[in-house]
Amino acid sequence: MAPPVLFALERARLRERERLAALSSSAPALVHARVHEVTLRGEAAAPGQALGTILVRRHHQPLHAAPAGAIGDERARLGQALAEAADEMTKLVAWAMSWGPLDRATMTSLLSPARFVLDDARLRGRMRDHVDEGVTAEAAVERVMREYTRVLSASGERLLVDRALEVEALCLRVLNRLGAPAAKLPPGSVLAAGRLTVCDAIELRAGHAAGAVLSAAAAASPGLGVALALELPVVAGVAELFRWVSDGDRVLVDGDAGSIIVNPSRVDIAAHRKR
Repeated sequence: MAPPVLFALERARLRERERLAALSSSAPALVHARVHEVTLRGEAAAPGQALGTILVRRHHQPLHAAPAGAIGDERARLGQALAEAADEMTKLVAWAMSWGPLDRATMTSLLSPARFVLDDARLRGRMRDHVDEGVTAEAAVERVMREYTRVLSASGERLLVDRALEVEALCLRVLNRLGAPAAKLPPGSVLAAGRLTVCDAIELRAGHAAGAVLSAAAAASPGLGVALALELPVVAGVAELFRWVSDGDRVLVDGDAGSIIVNPSRVDIAAHRKR
């Protein structure tokens, strides 16, 4: 019975898409209407329950390699961006180290991937080398990010793959500093991303975020240990996450059951607050 049932479902979906396309010119708001009370299942990655507003992580757009100014100017821009990003990460790590429930040795072990990136002088040196070759600071950061992530990920070792994710996170922070700095994470946010890095987890907790939901499996996120230590609710392995959520959606995160409710009803919200 499966083939005719699947055919009927696909026909229904096609007709629905055609109907929405026909309505788009006269009533575009209907096409972009938010889903209501959709429950998505995943893995219980870090316990806890929270209500917050979805913030989808956006992919950084690569920049052109054409030089924008003199080499000295580009070196100065790169140096300032590196210093600001390192200072930001150092403050986050220091904040996490002061977290009460865990002893200093345990937290030091959890934060070692972020500290590895901060202390890597070769990474900063490679960026400066590329600038000396005549490319912009942005292009230099992009090149080093590709080089490091390719080499570290190719090893297949879990520790080095985690390092690659942290290197990418640092490089994206530097690129953010080189451009127009992104706005601070609003309190009560729920990060929707593929994976969670160590610095992501610290930044979310320090910024009073509600939690995180991830599309990849829990094993792919090096920051989950920190999220557990900082008591940040996380649900991982939500396969169709980005199909159902968008910026501004309200979401109930249940890190104990491994599920989320997108745009929950007032009844669900009232029950959550009562708990």
